[in-house]
Amino acid sequence: MAAINEAWSVLSDPARRARYDADLRVGADVPVSRVRDDRSTTSYVHVPSATPARFPWRFVLFLVVIATAAILVLGALTNGSEPAPIDNLVQVGSCVDIDDARGEAFEVPCDGLHEAEVKEIVPFDGVCSTGLIGYRDRQGMGKVCVVVR
Repeated sequence: MAAINEAWSVLSDPARRARYDADLRVGADVPVSRVRDDRSTTSYVHVPSATPARFPWRFVLFLVVIATAAILVLGALTNGSEPAPIDNLVQVGSCVDIDDARGEAFEVPCDGLHEAEVKEIVPFDGVCSTGLIGYRDRQGMGKVCVVVR
């Protein structure tokens, strides 16, 4: 409460307010009064000059360069991508097995045994290219046209 009273007394007196503002512009030590044990004491608080803070552009640029270099080095040192896991979303190039009872094709790993490879996908009412056999996609996306091994 004492600090609020002191601030009000400085702000309400034009002469003290002008001196306080001048001290802020210069960046000098500004007196701050405190009341302690019924005695008024004055201590000084250093108020820096009112210059805006600077953004550390050099540091940010340094971090961006280091991160870019790390990504490039890690990309060069790692092996190529591994085969995609089976997600049951048949696409062109997928290896499939055929369920003859239902007339459906479902995705299987290409590194193992498989009955066919998907060459194109057409709508349900579409026609497969010559030499390809059409089966329903198990996910209901259309008809897969495959080359049977």
